[in-house]
Amino acid sequence: MRVLCLLAILTVISAPSFASESSSKPPDLLALRASAEQGNVAAEVALGSHYYRGDIVARDYAEAAKWYRQAAEKNDAVAQHDLGFLYLTGQGVHADDAEAFRLFQMSANQGFPAAQTNLGSLYLKGQGVAQSYAEAFKWFLKAAEQGEPAAQTELGNLYFAGLGVPLSYADAYFWLTLATNAGIDASADRRREVEGLLKPQEIADVQKRLQEWKPGRIQ
Repeated sequence: MRVLCLLAILTVISAPSFASESSSKPPDLLALRASAEQGNVAAEVALGSHYYRGDIVARDYAEAAKWYRQAAEKNDAVAQHDLGFLYLTGQGVHADDAEAFRLFQMSANQGFPAAQTNLGSLYLKGQGVAQSYAEAFKWFLKAAEQGEPAAQTELGNLYFAGLGVPLSYADAYFWLTLATNAGIDASADRRREVEGLLKPQEIADVQKRLQEWKPGRIQ
């Protein structure tokens, strides 16, 4: 029953990341397009994001996919992730779980935490790849160590159920607390459940770990 409950909530998929603007001033669409057409990767990703959002230009998922693809082919991790999301959801392209997995994997291998989280989710569900709790744990851990709250939630749940990793209520409590502190409501109830399974000294030990923890990329 515990595993069934776990699988019911482990469905978090990170959406496109959207290139951040360096200024609050609305971007010049013509200049941005000209730069993208000249092969500027940052401009390609930004233009794809604007087409996805439909803010300074009419929303067009096919155009978003076009520009993300151009940047992804230049090995840009954000574009690879965002194009993967389009393939996963079938927005602007034909839905293709295997292609989404391939793109998430390329991005994740460059250390992009949203892609690592999504890769873990695909491994968890066996979507676009053979199901593997061990691989799901591996990628959730990489993202969680970088401070990705969704991955921290997933990781805490895997520790709670002992899937892909030996069962550990202390580790589950650690990661679920980090996620809860980051505002992930889905982790709060499970955290309270796990807390009831720990001894006071175990909780104190986890609290010490939390005070000392700092996000950082792991290989």
